[in-house]
Amino acid sequence: MITRQAAISSFLSRFTLTEAESEALASSNVPIGPKVFSAIDRCESIRADCLLLAGVEGGETRAG
Repeated sequence: MITRQAAISSFLSRFTLTEAESEALASSNVPIGPKVFSAIDRCESIRADCLLLAGVEGGETRAG
């Protein structure tokens, strides 16, 4: 049986960027390259997961 803490940790790891990914997107010190594009890919993955979680179909949200 999954514990509440494990469920929260799993949710957060799936729906949040890591510190390095956030820095790659926000810092002007990180050159445009693999780190930035990897972080962008991760953002798109999170977005797709959010759409599935919200049950968005045809512009209408089925989940609250």
